Amino acid sequence: MVAGARAEETAATPEAAELALPVAGALAPSDAELFAVQRVMVSETGSDAIEPIVVTNGMADPAREWHTVARLRTKATYDSNIFISSDKEVADVYVSAIPELMVGWGDFRREFVSMMGLPSRFRKAPDGSDLRNFLFATYAPEAVYFGENPGENTIDQDLALQGAYRTGRWTFNLLSRFQTLSDPDIEIGSRADRTVLTLDLDAAYWISDKTSLAGRFSARREDYQEGIDTTNLLAQLYADYRVGARTTMGLGFGFGYLATDAGSDRTYEQLLARANYAWSDKLSFALTTGVEFRQAVEGEDSTVDPLLKLSSGWKLSGETRLLFSASRRLDSSSVDAAETIEYTTVEVRLRQELWQRIYLNLDGGYTEANYARQSSTRANAREDSFFFIGLSVAAELSPHLSAEASYRYQNNDSTRESNSFVRSLAEFQLGYQF
Repeated sequence: MVAGARAEETAATPEAAELALPVAGALAPSDAELFAVQRVMVSETGSDAIEPIVVTNGMADPAREWHTVARLRTKATYDSNIFISSDKEVADVYVSAIPELMVGWGDFRREFVSMMGLPSRFRKAPDGSDLRNFLFATYAPEAVYFGENPGENTIDQDLALQGAYRTGRWTFNLLSRFQTLSDPDIEIGSRADRTVLTLDLDAAYWISDKTSLAGRFSARREDYQEGIDTTNLLAQLYADYRVGARTTMGLGFGFGYLATDAGSDRTYEQLLARANYAWSDKLSFALTTGVEFRQAVEGEDSTVDPLLKLSSGWKLSGETRLLFSASRRLDSSSVDAAETIEYTTVEVRLRQELWQRIYLNLDGGYTEANYARQSSTRANAREDSFFFIGLSVAAELSPHLSAEASYRYQNNDSTRESNSFVRSLAEFQLGYQF
């Protein structure tokens, strides 16, 4: 389903990072996620991961103790087109207040992200940090107040639970998230109120030093105030084999079930292959590809569609990192139950540490969305071409206070003229960690 959401970060080793979750509400919305609520991933995992130090009562990261972290963010945003309208643009300035509370047990430093994403107070994880057991919850309501359009005032909710348990040859991961959202939605063509509930369960077992089995169960429920509600269930199983010290390859399959409140339920299957390759300690690649078979329902035809997920992380220097991702995936429509949306996305992100406490981020991307009916003609009912580019500068003003200024430009060119829009966002935010 299409929805605006929190940020999804491209990771250098995405297969290992899919369950990593930024602290709820801690990152700015990703432009690609104006199209769809995706699994939320934290950036910079793998050998160059930035590891925050969790401090509780003056003690640094005790791995087997409870930790509580509280912080407050405030931000002011100028939005040139708050309803992403094609012809009647409405500009406004809105202010947000986001109190955040994290409570957890164990060593969850990798999952902990600073309020502004600033890493200078953090350090790399010690050897063996991948063998971590933890459980934590985050709660981050966001109150938004509009200067000229008070009817859009809202309080969004963001609650997440994440855990990991590793014992012997077994590894288990859990991620569950509940969100209420009210931001712009490209498919709907305006601001849309919706509720999103996700659950991801992962399990892996090492048969030998080179061979492993990995399974995942994913569930997603999306309820729109004005749109089609969906429930999507997907189970996947992989068999992986380590080839040498730097390469892992695997084959897998998946079975899914999609239920909508305005159409017939359908099933689908996936045949998948994946590979991870570490060129060096500074450069790594991850690829997942395959095909998806969607069964026919009354009045429709079965279809076969390619799937792709490619990502790369490159640490150019100790202060510079470049992330790249490309993907092709399918989603269901929140407007027309007979439509399947084919998304093709490319994104690039560069992060540069200018001085020890100042950071520059530059990102951009392109998404092509084809709204195709599941029929023999596969005629596209609508095609969107979405482009964005953003620039931000963040700084640590003190050990507890940070600030960030950012600008983002968005442009959606749609064959359905009412869904085309141009939008500029300028934002300034302050964060204080208690």
